[in-house]
Amino acid sequence: MSKTENTFIVNILEELDKDSMEKFLNFLNVTGIDRNTIPKAKLEGASVMKVVELLVSYYHPRHLEVLRKALLDVPENQLADKTIVQELNCCCPKLSS
Repeated sequence: MSKTENTFIVNILEELDKDSMEKFLNFLNVTGIDRNTIPKAKLEGASVMKVVELLVSYYHPRHLEVLRKALLDVPENQLADKTIVQELNCCCPKLSS
């Protein structure tokens, strides 16, 4: 993951208020992605930077998809929409230009 992508995810999560962040963390592991889930104990009390680290380490290369799906579940549709552009930039840079 690039530093720019890391910063993007941090900025998205910092836009969530406390209640929305709690919902996001609850939905994070129920996104329908067939992967190992992040243990709840690791998410409890985690800083935004730690959540980003866990999100990427458990779900890479589909971490942006997981981020978007969890944001839609909160619901934080405007923030979720921002992730679509970021996914295009990562996966298909020529298409998003």
